[in-house]
Amino acid sequence: MRTTLLQTPFLRSLLSLLLSIAVLSSGSLFSMGCSTRAESGTWTADSTLVYPGKIAGDVTCTITFCEKFSSKTGQCTGVSRSFEMMEDAKVRAVIHLENVSARGDDDLSFHLVWLDPNDDTIFKKRVEVTPDPSNTTLTSSLSITPDNRELGRYKFRLYLFRELMAEKSFELY
Repeated sequence: MRTTLLQTPFLRSLLSLLLSIAVLSSGSLFSMGCSTRAESGTWTADSTLVYPGKIAGDVTCTITFCEKFSSKTGQCTGVSRSFEMMEDAKVRAVIHLENVSARGDDDLSFHLVWLDPNDDTIFKKRVEVTPDPSNTTLTSSLSITPDNRELGRYKFRLYLFRELMAEKSFELY
């Protein structure tokens, strides 16, 4: 009777061990590159819910809502969390990033997401940011004309590499 290599107990054990190592290492390769942000957030003084990264000193932010934003001066006017719906009116989200170089020199991929009172996405924008201390502000705006929006509490969410980083709500009246 002839025995193949796979029928010997030693080689079956060795093959099983190698297969296990391959599966475990492939799982760690898929999870490399982005850390999981904390499951619970922390409220900041300006009512932004921030989900800190598990890496010490990770990228973080503040979110400010305003009626107008000057890209030249970096100043917001009409800062509020409550806005009146009017023709041609907009709410602007101004996101100030901190520690943009915490993850090295690779570009950072952000998603800026606006949600209606039913938590349905009404607008999403993807932004790639090259880590640079002079490049720390993101902006996005949402039209709040009465024809397009309803009264209620809206949310703005910021994702970093598809992980929720921060959110903040505002009212339309």
